[in-house]
Amino acid sequence: MVKEIKTFLGFLLCVSTIAVYGQQDNIVLRIHFAGVDKLTADKEATNINKIFSLEESAVFKAAVFKKVSEQVGAIFKNVTAEQFNLFNPILDDLYKSEWCLIIYRQKDTMSEVVLGVSIPADKATIWNDNFVNLAEISGGRKPSNKRFGSANGWEGKINGSFNLLRFARAGDWTVLGLATNKFNAFEDIVKKIQKKNFPQSFNSNNWLEAEVNLDWFTKAIKMPMTGGADFASVRIYNRGGEMKTAVALHYPAGIKWNYQPLNPPIGLIYDPIVSFTAISGSSSLLNEISIIKQLKLKSVPDQLYLWGQGLTPFSTYFAVPVPDATNLMNELAIKLPPLIINSNSISTAGNVFWVSNRAELVWRGLPLMTPFLKTASDTNGQYIYGGLFPPPAKEKSPAPPELFKQILNRTNLMYYDWEYTGDRVLQWMQIYQILFLFTSVEQVPESKPGQKWLMKIANDLGEAATEIVVKNPREILILRRSTIGLTGFELLQLTRSVDLPDAKSNMKSDSKIKKK
Repeated sequence: MVKEIKTFLGFLLCVSTIAVYGQQDNIVLRIHFAGVDKLTADKEATNINKIFSLEESAVFKAAVFKKVSEQVGAIFKNVTAEQFNLFNPILDDLYKSEWCLIIYRQKDTMSEVVLGVSIPADKATIWNDNFVNLAEISGGRKPSNKRFGSANGWEGKINGSFNLLRFARAGDWTVLGLATNKFNAFEDIVKKIQKKNFPQSFNSNNWLEAEVNLDWFTKAIKMPMTGGADFASVRIYNRGGEMKTAVALHYPAGIKWNYQPLNPPIGLIYDPIVSFTAISGSSSLLNEISIIKQLKLKSVPDQLYLWGQGLTPFSTYFAVPVPDATNLMNELAIKLPPLIINSNSISTAGNVFWVSNRAELVWRGLPLMTPFLKTASDTNGQYIYGGLFPPPAKEKSPAPPELFKQILNRTNLMYYDWEYTGDRVLQWMQIYQILFLFTSVEQVPESKPGQKWLMKIANDLGEAATEIVVKNPREILILRRSTIGLTGFELLQLTRSVDLPDAKSNMKSDSKIKKK
């Protein structure tokens, strides 16, 4: 499940009708972003506008910019923290304004990056001066003036992953380029802007569009997590006040997935429910989890259900349908406790007990939580059922039938997830606050910008629903409707990545970099 979530995070962002577009062999990534100014101008996007206008959002944005500028600055050798500050006004322009990014390759090498951003002349001057300064420091010499068609610009040598840096102003667009040894596409893009006043064609109704050569790109960044997909197209737009997301993934060798009727444990799920997830074909995901591999089970369940209740932060449960729950539970009772005790990522806090008369494993002695694993029967069959906290009493109201109608009798549905995102954000935050007591998960103080931001926006996040469906034997669609594009778990991971310290950030600063 963790790997699946990471994979989904890697490709997320949006639209309602999508197609896998033919990709140019030398282009590995193409992105068009309309800019937050366009998002906030949309009168229907009331919740996202409210979130963006918060003071906590501005503080978190500054923290994100700092983190990103450090990563971008690392591209250039001989550059200290003073140059990291260079990227703050530039990142603010990229946040607010329309831009297009294209990354090219030559064989196995990322050979050229071209970024075009639509900004007024005064901001373009800041970009020009700061990148001239960057080129001088990184390359040791002043860039040379250059003409690209009728556009003025310059080219300089730098030290880093790329060794050439270009800059041009074409109409309302500022164009920046990085290359290794030689530019091939930069001048053509400048000429295209001069002719059409835009570097690439796009759908004006979309907030974001992207096309990615997954097979090449993920290998280049050493994150081969596509599961066989070689290409993705991504779209995001607003409709009816909701953010719509869609990703199309193309699989040249076909998709190894067969439909099986979903069999949810309806009798185990009670209100107040704040999240529900159903996965068909879960064995491939579960088999990637280290502790599952070590169990060496004869067969791994091919359906997985997870749900959260609004009772406590730890009212999170899961169930897998199995043909003989008692025998499997007896096997787990022997194999699972030693693996938990000997795990490198879990402490020996508390004790795991086997309650034989109930065929149940209980982990007692942990702070606040009492994880359990047991057998359960339902009108739909037998299950292995577990959670972080004892289940609710059966006299509680059952979950709404409409919830299960979203997944039943859908022959192309691989994955379904629904949640009240604000509730799940707060639950995940509290769960993570105690995980550090008995796992290797690092704790993030609530005073950090990302954590403050999450607590402030929780009430405005509304619902999120995500589906993964098989469109045809070689294509999968990931569809989502939400307020801000991410689920509660994804939002927490985003903020943690920003809030956690980075050892590379302890550097001195003293620069002539221009700021707004």
